[in-house]
Amino acid sequence: MKIEQWFEQYSISEKLQEKIKQIKIIEVLPADEERIPFVMKSSDEIEYKVFLIQDNTPEALIKTQYLGWIEHHFNEIFNGKLPFLIIQDTKAIRFKTTLYEWGLKDHVISRASERLYKREDLMKKLQKIADKIPTTEFPLTVDEIHVFGSILRDKEMIADVDMFLKCSMSEDQQKRMENLKEDLRNASDQIIDLLGKEHRKTKRAIKKIIEESEALQTILRKLWYPIEWAKCLTWARVRDPTEPPPNNLIPEEREIIRKLLIGNIKGFKDCFIIYKPWVAAHHVLAWSLEKQNVRENIDGRSESEKMELLKGELDTLIDEVIRFHDTHAVVQEGGQSGKTERQMPETLSIETPKVKRIGNETKEELKEKIEIIRKQLRELVYKWTSGWEMRDD
Repeated sequence: MKIEQWFEQYSISEKLQEKIKQIKIIEVLPADEERIPFVMKSSDEIEYKVFLIQDNTPEALIKTQYLGWIEHHFNEIFNGKLPFLIIQDTKAIRFKTTLYEWGLKDHVISRASERLYKREDLMKKLQKIADKIPTTEFPLTVDEIHVFGSILRDKEMIADVDMFLKCSMSEDQQKRMENLKEDLRNASDQIIDLLGKEHRKTKRAIKKIIEESEALQTILRKLWYPIEWAKCLTWARVRDPTEPPPNNLIPEEREIIRKLLIGNIKGFKDCFIIYKPWVAAHHVLAWSLEKQNVRENIDGRSESEKMELLKGELDTLIDEVIRFHDTHAVVQEGGQSGKTERQMPETLSIETPKVKRIGNETKEELKEKIEIIRKQLRELVYKWTSGWEMRDD
């Protein structure tokens, strides 16, 4: 697949995309039988063996498979006979000591030094994003924007804005999507054929093909299929074997909203979609039709409201560490008996929350403790990702 499709499939950060393009990577080839590592091809015809490490990549997988493969091929890599890269799309470089001790520093491409943005600038961008909502056509209704994370901790410089969109879908919107899918059943072969022919000639993304194809635009208009929605399609979606026609010709609602609202605005890597009436805790309303001033909604809160949010966030993070130890277990096959047992890893029993709530923390102390416990949780999840997820509330 083209490198742009791979970026989309794995939600690669903007900074890392720029670094990968600098070494002229243009294509990702099928992996070997074990599906590791990736093979990436440059415009110079160099084929790199590549491991991708993200924040949710389990530590056990990295240690047993990734590092094992690297150790097995170490001499070829070290002597320059095997082009090799480790792509780290993580907030902090993982296994830095091991990789650097092995002399592989020059083989690591990381976003760990991700650009920080002025909070003030991101607040203005968030307002511009919110201002698009009333005049943009979506497959559902965006009722509210909520923010959480570093933008609420008064940091002057932050990596991005964490947010979710509270949405709802009316009966008319549901009916419209059902009708669109039904109409697409008869036109899906023609659309896929036209897309395929243009792609074979130009190798362009679907968005560009639709922008320049009168034939495709005519078909979409006849189907009452918004062209801006169709331009959000990716080749990964169209070719997804789990999404047969016509579903593969309609982007996910989340993708349509993300691309039409956020697009390539820096500092807004992602957003979550939730449906009314549920709202998670420790978030703040940033925008709604009734309250459209983002700055006033976020910074206009009283000091007591800001303190209560920080207290709640810290309490939840501490509870998450405790819950991790109480609930995480490794599923192991029971040998000859064939039974499956759940066992608690011994290493978890010795780790407790690194901070405690004393009840009278100042605002600065709360923010400091939040950073400490967040780091501890990230380290735990790195080790034991499989079988455990943080609660949504």
